Amino acid sequence: MTTVSGNKTFIMSECSTYMRIESSVSIKYLFATKPFMPKELRTEDGKRIKFDVILYKGY
Repeated sequence: MTTVSGNKTFIMSECSTYMRIESSVSIKYLFATKPFMPKELRTEDGKRIKFDVILYKGY
């Protein structure tokens, strides 16, 4: 990395980075779970379960 940046004091182990990942997934109902699923987790047509997930990972 020193050769790319030209900075001889750069140390990779002293740097950190984080990533945010957003996803939206829908699946067909599993077994007979439809009556037990809240309306917020259903798709507009009511035939699927929808999950919105936000994930942070970093080092």
